[in-house]
Amino acid sequence: MHFPSVSVLPLSLILSAAIPALAQTSTSCDPTKKSCPADTALSSSTYTHDFTKGADDDNWKVTAGDISYTSKGAEFTINKAGDAPTIQSQWYIFFGSVSFIMTAAPGTGVVSSAILESDDLDEIDWEWLGGEPANVQSKLLSLSISPNTGYLCGRGER
Repeated sequence: MHFPSVSVLPLSLILSAAIPALAQTSTSCDPTKKSCPADTALSSSTYTHDFTKGADDDNWKVTAGDISYTSKGAEFTINKAGDAPTIQSQWYIFFGSVSFIMTAAPGTGVVSSAILESDDLDEIDWEWLGGEPANVQSKLLSLSISPNTGYLCGRGER
């Protein structure tokens, strides 16, 4: 999977390629369970990065696996079952818009995704299922509404 560029304003943006059952998100402090320190906010009104130019370690951290940067962008490589290479923004936003350009992984059983996630693990995500790269699914998961309840917002075709 390649991420040539990303122009984002997310809550916290997570980009990953993963085997679906093994890729899980987490939080270091759930504000619904205890008092948490303030999150770092994006320090400007816009942010853009072109991963074909290399990493941006000031704004993104690798949280799982190895990411390589080539003329095609950030490459997330899965070598074996259970691999879930992931990068995560080092900042949050309260509101805004997100856009990114990516190529989904072609392997059957592999999910390429972009996730907007809060500290209490509410999320909005876009998922491309391997073997169906022309289709995308979008989901809203709100644990504050009902634990483990997701809402499939739509499925589109290019």
